Amino acid sequence: AGQKKGASSLVCHEGRLTRTGRRLQLVHRRFAVDSFFEEDTDNFEFYTHTLRPLFEHAVGQAGNGTIVCYGQTGTGKTHSFNGCWNHLLSHVGETEAIGAVELCFFEVLGRRCF
Repeated sequence: AGQKKGASSLVCHEGRLTRTGRRLQLVHRRFAVDSFFEEDTDNFEFYTHTLRPLFEHAVGQAGNGTIVCYGQTGTGKTHSFNGCWNHLLSHVGETEAIGAVELCFFEVLGRRCF
């Protein structure tokens, strides 16, 4: 359960139709990853291992940070990320001597960005 470290890559097998629309073609895409999370990981654990360290680094180094959640529709990416907002906001309230904090959230669906 929870976060798994040490994974070096993840392979996604994507079925697509050829240009003619008559044959199915399987495309294999390999992505480098630092870690991944099991399906029973709760939002606090996800926050503790992802957003919190990134936030602390960005504030400490006066820098930026990015998290990309990738996966099939309906697998819980938005749910997990939305569940972390309250944890992050309480952490921001506890953090002393920080300036402005800008948080952006984009959802990409096909070629559209929401």
